[in-house]
Amino acid sequence: MIDCDPGHDDAIAILLALASPEVELLAVTTVAGNQTLEKTTRNALKVLELAGRADVPVAAGAERPLRRELRTAAHVHGESGLDGPDLPEPTAAPVDAHAAAERATAPTPNHRARRRRRYIFVLSDPGVRYHSAANRNVTSELHVSSA
Repeated sequence: MIDCDPGHDDAIAILLALASPEVELLAVTTVAGNQTLEKTTRNALKVLELAGRADVPVAAGAERPLRRELRTAAHVHGESGLDGPDLPEPTAAPVDAHAAAERATAPTPNHRARRRRRYIFVLSDPGVRYHSAANRNVTSELHVSSA
């Protein structure tokens, strides 16, 4: 499961996860950040459509940070959050967050081992974090959690 705020950086992360033979992407959850929640959710659906994986469920999460007002990055990612590329319109719609969680934790038919680890990747400006001291703070970090 990838939790992200799809702008250009997270769109690439989703595509890389889909292309990796070691990763089985079971769900995508979105939050507001690079753009509003409505736009980041739509962006995730568009990226999955582009990749031919509209079967991967997308669930919308938090529409604003817990401790401050939402500040989007339209100056970086554009008004849509993915300005630039001409992406296909999504054929899928967002699902309930509980449905995405169930999909991510349910046994899958193509598992390779009886017991395997599942990871949740939470992406928040990972490309910038390691190059800019100004972006190293409690609201800008990359988490990897295993379940």
